Amino acid sequence: MSTIWRVLKRRGSVTPQPHKRPRSSWTRFEAALPNRRWQSDVTHWKLADGGQVDILNFLDDHSRLVVASEAMEVVRAPDVLRVFLKAAEQWGYPASLLTDNGCVYTAWRRGGSNIVEAELLSRGIVYHHSRPYHPQTCWKVERFHQTLKGYLAKQEAPETIEAIQAQIDTFTAYYNNLRPHRPTPPHRCGQSAQTQRGHHVRGRSPCPHTDGRG
Repeated sequence: MSTIWRVLKRRGSVTPQPHKRPRSSWTRFEAALPNRRWQSDVTHWKLADGGQVDILNFLDDHSRLVVASEAMEVVRAPDVLRVFLKAAEQWGYPASLLTDNGCVYTAWRRGGSNIVEAELLSRGIVYHHSRPYHPQTCWKVERFHQTLKGYLAKQEAPETIEAIQAQIDTFTAYYNNLRPHRPTPPHRCGQSAQTQRGHHVRGRSPCPHTDGRG
């Protein structure tokens, strides 16, 4: 087949297609420090009776720490804000948040803003949203969805939201504290959000030099 293609090409019967950009040439963005940026997205799972639940996840872009993962019947904008504020109380406020264009996060397509955007603005937190139909931007949290679902698929089908939340809590505890991962050196700053085994130390405030919000 390759010989035929070369002959046809030499005779001008085929037009060579440009080579696709190799995946190895892609530049993967990673926040330089913990709490520089969080990513968030919503995924879905089913209960034993076939009912669907939403799972709202927040992930630190630098350390991959799962700062929040909560299951609920339907995620709405007030739920996003509630879970975000609860996570920020534990881990410190991020300098920025990255999400897709879901209406639970942003209302920019309708020419306005929702309570999530308003809260971020009031706290000086920069909000970024991905381009439509461009999920690669939020690939870290998307990848976490896959890992979480792989775990849930091996568990007994939960009958209630409380049951699936217990499974999620067990998994995130392992994911954050026990799984093998690349360590991140702690910051050398007296007011730093120090890292422990690649993640934030509970209860510390972000270093002002990281653009974190305490």
